[in-house]
Amino acid sequence: MWLLCDCQGQNTTELLNFCRDNLPEDIRTGICMPTYDSMKKYQGSWHIEEKTVFPEYFLIKESQKETLRNAFAQWPYTEAFCSSIAETSTQLLPEQEKLLQSFLGKENHMKMSAGYIKDGTAFITQGPLQGKEKMIRKIDRHKRLARLEIPIGDKFREIRAGLEITSKS
Repeated sequence: MWLLCDCQGQNTTELLNFCRDNLPEDIRTGICMPTYDSMKKYQGSWHIEEKTVFPEYFLIKESQKETLRNAFAQWPYTEAFCSSIAETSTQLLPEQEKLLQSFLGKENHMKMSAGYIKDGTAFITQGPLQGKEKMIRKIDRHKRLARLEIPIGDKFREIRAGLEITSKS
């Protein structure tokens, strides 16, 4: 089972770098900061950038929670964070975990999706959003992003995903 944990205002990049540099391999594999492809235009062309799916959150395997808390005790910035890791975490239900894995794949990264809009309805032709069109709440064609609402624990959370709309009619 996965837990979604709040970083308690910590910089997620610093937290990830700390994990990579200081934690043993078996603990590191239980930590995940999922990312997605996002398009940004600069220098006259479009470039793919990676952004975090859950800003200020990370995923850990429930079995690693105590080990992770002990490991984070070494990091000076996380004293309050360590004590509240259990209180701020949201447990994903098995079907929610399966849905999230269908978006992220084995690499814990959501690739760009592509599709078209016909008569006001989005049709996704490729990528992880294919078949999940009903979860899309808003499409920003200019930024090439889709906002989705997915169930996490007992609430719904908004996430973003890269989506290129190739045509609209």
